[in-house]
Amino acid sequence: MEEYWWCPRCECVFLKKEWNIEGKMGKFGMCPNLCSTSGRKAVHWPIIAKRYGYPPEPVSGESYPVDKLF
Repeated sequence: MEEYWWCPRCECVFLKKEWNIEGKMGKFGMCPNLCSTSGRKAVHWPIIAKRYGYPPEPVSGESYPVDKLF
């Protein structure tokens, strides 16, 4: 399974490799939605999926909202 990261600002999930935009926000990359969120703030998808009942394999680019983050 691919590694996904979830963005706490736009609440979308993307493949980890999509966050690695060269020259943006250092080695962690930036959210592919360009919402100014660093990959440093991203949450690994399995944590969100387990906590909020989302599927283990998300659709990249889709929004997966949460009521309250932890």
